Amino acid sequence: MEISKIQTVRVSKHQMVSMEDCFEKIKVLLDKISKSKENIESRHSINRVCCNDIHSSINIPATKKSTMDGYAVNFNSTNVKKEISIVEKIYAGKTVSEEIHKLENITNKCVYLTTGASVPNWCNAIIPIEYTIKSKNNNCINILEDFKLTEKKFIRDVGSDLKQGDVILNANSIINTSDITMLLSCKIPHICVYKQPIIGLISTGDEIYDLYSKLDKENVLNSDDFMVDSNKEMIRQMLIQSCYIDPKNILDFGNLSDNYDLTEEKIRSIDGKCDILISSGGVSMGEKDLVKLYLENNSDTAEIIFGRLNMKPGKPTTLAKINNMLFFALPGNPVSCFVTFHLLISYAINLFQNQIKFPLKSITAKLQHLYNLDIERPEYARGFIYFNSSELELQVLINGNQQSSRIRSAQNSNCLISLPKGNESKMQIKSDEIVECLLLNLGSNQIGSMDSNGVKELLSHCNIEKTSVVKGEDECRCKIEQDTIETTTSNFKKKTESQSPRKNLKESRIFTVGLLTISDRASKGEYKDESTPKMEEFFGHFKDKYLVKIKRVVPDEKDQISESLIEFSDIEKMDLVCTSGGTGLSERDVTPEATKSVIEKEATGISNYILNESMKITKMACLSRPVVGIRKQTLILNLPGNPKAVNENLVIVEPVLKHALNIITATKDFH
Repeated sequence: MEISKIQTVRVSKHQMVSMEDCFEKIKVLLDKISKSKENIESRHSINRVCCNDIHSSINIPATKKSTMDGYAVNFNSTNVKKEISIVEKIYAGKTVSEEIHKLENITNKCVYLTTGASVPNWCNAIIPIEYTIKSKNNNCINILEDFKLTEKKFIRDVGSDLKQGDVILNANSIINTSDITMLLSCKIPHICVYKQPIIGLISTGDEIYDLYSKLDKENVLNSDDFMVDSNKEMIRQMLIQSCYIDPKNILDFGNLSDNYDLTEEKIRSIDGKCDILISSGGVSMGEKDLVKLYLENNSDTAEIIFGRLNMKPGKPTTLAKINNMLFFALPGNPVSCFVTFHLLISYAINLFQNQIKFPLKSITAKLQHLYNLDIERPEYARGFIYFNSSELELQVLINGNQQSSRIRSAQNSNCLISLPKGNESKMQIKSDEIVECLLLNLGSNQIGSMDSNGVKELLSHCNIEKTSVVKGEDECRCKIEQDTIETTTSNFKKKTESQSPRKNLKESRIFTVGLLTISDRASKGEYKDESTPKMEEFFGHFKDKYLVKIKRVVPDEKDQISESLIEFSDIEKMDLVCTSGGTGLSERDVTPEATKSVIEKEATGISNYILNESMKITKMACLSRPVVGIRKQTLILNLPGNPKAVNENLVIVEPVLKHALNIITATKDFH
């Protein structure tokens, strides 16, 4: 190696770049790269990015369909007290004959249908099979006295799920399992998606060995001087798990030697074989840190975008452009590698596929112990965020010792806690202070819920101890094993109005709201709906948190209420649905029953809290039967019908509402 290439200067020539500028530089770089597209089978499109708006070419359902096993009749031509003749049996998948469609004598005639079967044109109501008794010859049915025949009940109209021409997927959407189901239901066998980048991985250092290589295995197992190449495998798994990269698009380029000439030869041989090259190690100031030295010595082909970052851990992180290849040179410390991957690599992969959204969703939580801030750089601490069901709030713990070599701190973490740099006026984050948490997309280890006893047990497992009593209250403090703690952070402040990670983080906190008023009279126009305007007015005071997108009024019919709740949750993807009315004791008050029929989890703590607080205002609140529950990622909240009570209930629940929604929607828009 030529003497001029030897690294002798111990002061970096690269200025530290703020995280805000770092994200902007990555975006500018990726904006210049043309986005390639490809057509793939819809069934294989999971987690890929859709290129164009996809419209349905058909109605779903294409014909009227039965929602249960039963007997289809004409509402106006059926006497429920008389015997009804069965004229046909139609099963799901069977075409209704023209003869049945055009049947003229329909008085007290019925057609047996299975769930999902097509309904003849003249039928407009269905009697569930459990409300019928068959005659001895099995040709007729009698209806039980307790059944009330209702027009259009248990029938899905043409296009009630999806109308021809409706958008089923927006451009730049990340395709999930429900999207694939919708594509196949609409008979769309192929879809245009953005190509994933080809990603190359390479390690650095003569001390690094492959545990699975026959040549290396004996050295690794029989010596403490060799290190297993765990960083590369960690990056590979994060590419697959967090960025959804197809394993066949990940290339392994082996290891860079601690010899400059061999390093130069190896990197030159990789150029052009991948879109993004990721290395770990070799970017600090040591004699054997040759990656950055190679980039500096080859400025004719390699442009260094940044060489140091103002963050912990991960200060030496380097990004370069070698001809048309992006080269992310990450630090060798495993935690630094872990953190910078989630912040930078995942963002770059999103941009490569025309996804401008920052991949890590931001929510806020209460830190449960005192923590000393780093006085040199902002930090991203590895933390564990959870919902305290006893206190109805999101809480977060810093996961023990934050030294950058301690991968254990990342193992049990589900978020990165963004902490500012300390200064003379603020050297600590105190217990119960609100901090910003970036949720890691790890598949498992997501936000869970626990009561006070569970929290106490968690504190003991996370090296948290109670060390003092302040003003009669216990103050939890973090048991720090070392004075120097390397973690990571970002203030994510914005300078421009362009699409930046910070802007997207703020936008992700706005929850969509659907309003459903239940009233027979209001649905018929006999009574002015005052509940919907009252709910809309309330959420209008919190425009930075909530956006009302859907408003609807339905009668006090259990099926119509249930169908609307399902539509708001499953199709419209509302984060919050508020119902008003139908929670009392009268015969027509069926909102709680309709809600229970569609929710998957009941949040009794919230409903009990609303009732308890409401009874402090009026004892009559005990006559209400509100249900609060979760369907998929939608929180459904029953409110009274009285506009004044609607406002009172919303005022009561709002302080805990955002925390609840953060928990429920935490898995949405991760990427």
